[in-house]
Amino acid sequence: MQEHFDKDLGLFDQLLKEFDAFIGEMPARETDPVARAKRALEEAEKREVLVINTTIQVRRAFEHVELEQYLREFLVGPWVQALVTATLRDEQTPGFSKAFRQVIHDMVWSVQPKMSGDERKRLVTLIPGMTRVLRDGMAMVQMPEREQQDFLKNLMSSHAVAVRPVDQATYIKHKVATGELRQKLDEMKITGTFPIVGAASSVKVSTRALQRAAEHHAAQIVLPEPVAAQQPLSVEEESEYDGQIAEWERGSWFNLYDGKQVIKIRLRWISPLRTLFMFSNDNEKTTRVLSPEAIKSYLKQGWLKPLETVPLTKRLADRVIGEFERSPKRAEELARRIGAKPDAKPDAKPA
Repeated sequence: MQEHFDKDLGLFDQLLKEFDAFIGEMPARETDPVARAKRALEEAEKREVLVINTTIQVRRAFEHVELEQYLREFLVGPWVQALVTATLRDEQTPGFSKAFRQVIHDMVWSVQPKMSGDERKRLVTLIPGMTRVLRDGMAMVQMPEREQQDFLKNLMSSHAVAVRPVDQATYIKHKVATGELRQKLDEMKITGTFPIVGAASSVKVSTRALQRAAEHHAAQIVLPEPVAAQQPLSVEEESEYDGQIAEWERGSWFNLYDGKQVIKIRLRWISPLRTLFMFSNDNEKTTRVLSPEAIKSYLKQGWLKPLETVPLTKRLADRVIGEFERSPKRAEELARRIGAKPDAKPDAKPA
């Protein structure tokens, strides 16, 4: 790398990026409030992506299965949340989510027509264990007790209908559909990397998800709401603000009006999908977390203003590069010194 020092001034940019990455990967102290907030936000964004991916796959799994509306809504709503929560626990307890995935097939099969006595006996045997898993999952995502009871009551009614006689064609149709469901569920991959479909910008982390993650990590975060404007942003304004935000880097300073006073804050962290921007003031233990929508509303109102157009580290690097470009001899001299062997004699002092 050093042998190209006098020719490739882009070396400084490369080293700057590597240094920033090194700083960002340094382990943070458990007592650091900013570190706790960062972990909470990372978890919330990852969970949101998991929910999106899981919802898509669960919906696809039973797209050819006839289901009552209450059951369909439950599967892509509360039960997706339960499945995601269980999947996150797999990291500490391998296989924890298996029963929560299996119960999807059990629920769908349980409400399909039953023609033989063996199928009816299987249903009677299945219900107690299935109900326990359902109750565990609903409690895990804090589903209100009244809603739990209403769902289980509807499910029992569906079971009563399922044991009524049906014609052979209807029975075969439902049996084939539930068989396909089983295969799709077995192939389902729950991943929190990136959404299966759609752009990363379409991901929106809910306030409830952020609050839940903050509580779990004992993080103190403030979630400012977007500033109400008399007129919505125009297409041109949206594009302009999106461009500005895309260039923001960790470490930049801003002036923020919080409704009472103007305070100086620093951009401490940006989530991987850039759905969350975390700011903090060195004199406070809390962090402020803004979504791109909230940021754009603050920019429009003049409540958030960058204090520098270029981060300090980049300005310093640019300054050094500029000095070398204006003084090639200085760059050559420094390159020779860096490349010189420890036992080599220094060059004669230039006249």
